[in-house]
Amino acid sequence: MINPSKYPFLVPIEKVLKDQGGISIFDIISVDGDSLKSAKERISLIIENKRPIPSYNSYRNPNLVFYSLLLILSVLYDRRLMKRIIQEESEMFVAELKKESEDDLLSMASYLGVKVERREISYWEKNRKKILSFTLPFLNYIRDLPKNIEDLRLCNQIVKDGYVYIDKVRLVELLKTKIQEKILSLVKPISLSKIPDSIRDILSLKGGKTPPCIEVIMRKKERNPEEVRTLVVYMIDIGIDRSTISSTIKDNIENPDEFIDSFLKRKEKFIIYSCKKMKELGLCIDDCNVKNPLQLYFGRAERTS
Repeated sequence: MINPSKYPFLVPIEKVLKDQGGISIFDIISVDGDSLKSAKERISLIIENKRPIPSYNSYRNPNLVFYSLLLILSVLYDRRLMKRIIQEESEMFVAELKKESEDDLLSMASYLGVKVERREISYWEKNRKKILSFTLPFLNYIRDLPKNIEDLRLCNQIVKDGYVYIDKVRLVELLKTKIQEKILSLVKPISLSKIPDSIRDILSLKGGKTPPCIEVIMRKKERNPEEVRTLVVYMIDIGIDRSTISSTIKDNIENPDEFIDSFLKRKEKFIIYSCKKMKELGLCIDDCNVKNPLQLYFGRAERTS
């Protein structure tokens, strides 16, 4: 039987929260600081290309660590960073899958929606007998086929009687793409204004420091037009997803998507006001020794490259 401690995505967040008394993930990580700390450490290790990265099975509460990591990705909602983290996590899951029995691989395939069966076929290649132990219906294989993996291209497989035959190595590769899709589907953008103070420091994982002037605007529920404009331009400049921006300002402006488009559709790139201009507008709250708030944010941006 597959151990869910090694593959925490197998346990739905609803069950995790129910087991913890039915409170929210924000409440849980505010109390269980170790899980959030471990999730932040995992992301930092991946960003900084450091090894080893612990197996989820090594944590006291692997499910909370996993969903804390997803929460961080949801807050940051940086597609480049998301892609990198999910790629690394899936590689670690694959390393575990390679050790599993065929029965456990079939169980994982079933969970991920891959219609695979154990059906053996053998053939000879260069005086060596090869055995393929798994099959997928032809149409299912075409549907689930990753587009960028040469070894999984249909022209490299054996097809017989409407079935595609593959070995364990190819099955694991196929499952890896499904795991990536599964994890990505669990990451949803979260409005920056809704982030509890206890976890607000995770914003620094994306790059540099959030400027104090922007921090104050983010905390506000009611924002004047100049504050909304400043926040939108800042979020565009640092690469925040438009759905997150829209969610952040939806209570401050009637048509948030149209407002965001007014910046995105122009040919010239909008840059947030200089610190001098921010002071003139009464938006500056501290002397940060920079000329533009973006200097604080991008000061450590190389960590995500």
